[in-house]
Parts: sequence; structure tokens; C-alpha cells
Amino acid sequence: MKKAKSIRNIIVPLIFNLIVLSMVAAIYVFISSREVHAEILTKPYLQAVTANSIYILVETNSGESLMVDYGETKKYGSKAKDEFAVKTKKRKPTYVHRIKLKGLQANTNYYYKVTGKGKTISQSSFTTAANPGTSFKFAVQGDSRSNPKIFAKVMKGIAGHNPRFALYTGDIAYDSAYETWKKEFFIEEQMEFAASAAFFNAVGNHEGWTQNTKAFTQAPESASGRQDYYSFEYGDLYVLVLNTQASLNFSKGQLKFAAESLKNTKRIWKIVVYHIPAYGAGGHGESKTMINVSKKIFEPLGVDIVLNGHSHFYQRNYVNGVYHIIMAGGGAPLYTPKKAKYTQKSVKKHHFGIFDVSSSTLQLNVYGLNGNIIDILMLTK
Repeated sequence: MKKAKSIRNIIVPLIFNLIVLSMVAAIYVFISSREVHAEILTKPYLQAVTANSIYILVETNSGESLMVDYGETKKYGSKAKDEFAVKTKKRKPTYVHRIKLKGLQANTNYYYKVTGKGKTISQSSFTTAANPGTSFKFAVQGDSRSNPKIFAKVMKGIAGHNPRFALYTGDIAYDSAYETWKKEFFIEEQMEFAASAAFFNAVGNHEGWTQNTKAFTQAPESASGRQDYYSFEYGDLYVLVLNTQASLNFSKGQLKFAAESLKNTKRIWKIVVYHIPAYGAGGHGESKTMINVSKKIFEPLGVDIVLNGHSHFYQRNYVNGVYHIIMAGGGAPLYTPKKAKYTQKSVKKHHFGIFDVSSSTLQLNVYGLNGNIIDILMLTK
């Protein structure tokens, strides 16, 4: 009797543990199957690249978690799960997931894949931000709204130069409606580019800082603690992105952050990006507010170049040691530029720019849609 009781005392807990483990395994399989069966609505794209992290954004029809495989080879080896998702503003909302890859090595190529409904939806690769002393290229374009066919040509031109990332000067959609974003911005050429190179957008007056803008864009972490204005560093370059649709108060908010951030950076080159230009001849003209900002912050704190959109042409202006460059030829109807005493070059063409950055030189080549160079600016330090 004692022996039978002893055996029963061993077998019963063993059976109970097996049942519990089976239940846990079943729950895991259920959750896993739900994770990979969400319908992916927009191809994955990259945001907020830094030297040691990047965000992969994926739009799906549910808030269920997603998983991304990644690694330095096509065998991947590492996995990352989404941190959170932001709802779009739509009759039936969709969810734009943020999958953050952390602990990456600087200036290193990584492969990644996203799965959905049990199948591989997207496979691509990216390179993390360079360390100071490393040369690289980045692209600039703006005001791509309203004409997807022109925007497609702009993005094909940009992709041909293989830049590491892109800065957009705003108005990437005619309005904030979900359908407009899909029709005008998330076109095939843009998505092919953004699958391997992150883009950073300065909020324009057309898309605005609305729910869909918040859903579709992700900023890198910075001292601003905000998504609509922030700064980041990439190699020898410092970039400050501002929001001209928000309050511009020198004693608080984004202008206080802008001044402190510019003072603290040790990078050689300083570029500021925002939508509505301080200086401009033709189109929407000048902005007294941003002229004041330039005089009080950009000029004394050593900004090299300010990049803007809003007036649909290319124009290079030079004021008190700062180049104010309007790059707003991404697709919107063109305006006729005029000339001011500070204007050095104006061109009424759709266009994009490619910057070459090194520790001693900063060169901008501006291209028309036919690939011809329409302007060159070279700075040295």
C-alpha cells in the first residue's frame, strides 16, 4: 500500500504539470498564430534611424502584435516585437505598428523580414547611422502632394543615388485624409525607397500635425520629448526638425528646445528643416516669424543650411551667413519664382537634392527630373 501511494504521489503531480505545460503551449500557439495572421495593409517602411536603433512601421487591420526577424545576414537570428501601434483616422481605423530594433551597431547593414498570414510579406535591408568621420549621402525633397506621377519620378531619381536617408520639407499629402495619404504618398516608388532608407518629414500645412500624420510617422528620441519637432545626429551632421504649424514661442516649447539643442551639439554641420520659409522671393514670400527665429537662433548658433518647402520651386537664398534653400518641387503645381537681394539661384522645375557629407565638406547637388543638375552648393570647414 505504501509503495502504491508513493507511486501515485509521483505520477499525479507529473500528469498535472504536463497538462499545465500543454495548456501554456496551446495558448502560445494561439497567440503566435494571431500575431502572424494580421492583414498587412501598407508595406513595411523605416523611420527614426540612429547609430544603434531603427523603427520599422507596419500598417495592419488590427492591433495585434507583430514580430520582425533581423540580423547581419539573411539567416537573421534576432527577433523584435512591436512596442505599440497608433490608430489612423478612418471610418474603420487601421493600426500602424512600431517595431523598434535596438542594440544595433553603427554603420552596419542589417537584413529584416516581416511576416503576415504565415507568409513573408517583406524582405529588405538597411544601414544604421554612421559615426563621425564617415562620409555618406542623404536626399531632400518636398511638397510632393497632389501629383503622384511626378512624385514617382522624384523618388526614382532619389533612389538612383542610393542615399542613406531622406529629409522631406512637408506637404507630402494634399490633406490629412487617410485616402489622400494612400493615393499621394504611399506610392510604390516611395515604399520601395522607404523599405531600406528612413525618411524624416517636417510637418506641412496640408497634411498638418493630425492623427494620420502621427500614425504614419515616427521621430527618433530626442530631448524635445516630442514627435512633431526633434533633432538627431548622423555622422558629422546635426539635423533639427521644426513644426511651423505649432506655437513658436522663444521662452518655451520648440524654440527653447531648438536653441538648447543647437548649443549642445558637437557635430560639424548644422541643418534645420521646417516647412514655411523665412526668406523667399515669389510663391508665398517671406515669413516675419521665421525671419525673427533665424536672426535670434539660427544665425548666432552657427546653422549652415535651412531647408524649406511651401513655395513650389527651387530657390537658394543667403542671409547673414546662413543658406535658406527652398526645395518644394516634389510634385505640387509649380509657382513662378521672383528675385530678392538675397536670392542666388531660382529654378521653376520639379526637383530633388542629394547631399554629400564628410567631415570637411558639405555639397548639395540639385537635380531636375531628367537627371540634369540645376544647382550645386559646396561648403567647406
